[in-house]
Amino acid sequence: NLKFAKSHPILVEAFYEKIIPLLKKNITLQMEGGAEIVMIFDTAAGELDFHSFHKYVIGPLKLLCEDYPGRIGYYAKGTTEIQMSLLKSVNGLSGFGIDHRFDLSSMLLDQNRNGFLQGNFDQSLLFMEREDLTKALDIYLKPILSLSKLERKGWGAGLGHGILQFTPEDSVKLIIDTIRERCDVN
Repeated sequence: NLKFAKSHPILVEAFYEKIIPLLKKNITLQMEGGAEIVMIFDTAAGELDFHSFHKYVIGPLKLLCEDYPGRIGYYAKGTTEIQMSLLKSVNGLSGFGIDHRFDLSSMLLDQNRNGFLQGNFDQSLLFMEREDLTKALDIYLKPILSLSKLERKGWGAGLGHGILQFTPEDSVKLIIDTIRERCDVN
């Protein structure tokens, strides 16, 4: 949880004074190395209240997007609908990721969505038996496949917060192969 950070705002301010220049330097290095878009992953931002999310996420993202317009993506674990609406307001953000708790097809159809949408499968389900995992993938893909290719343009499949430790490799291969085959992507 963010108990320490929330109860020590002076330390948080000092942290941001150091981390923003470091992020800019890191992003620059990645782009000099050939990255087209740099994705910022934020584990705990979903735990923030509206004011804190605006101050500690939206403010810094706006700064980064001013320096790197159209080249920054963002994903936070546990974001809310309100936080998503704030993210949509960031000019220059190339896209963002959502976790498995969002209705992916609705998000893809959202006319206010800017850029790509990384819509994610629940990484915990990769521990299911193959038959059950196949059924879970069918449920996940059904609303996506009901959309036209144009409607799902910009969608990137992924796992919520990545692959968990001890995830069976066969399950990872199954999800990749299934999405490539059923969604007609390479």
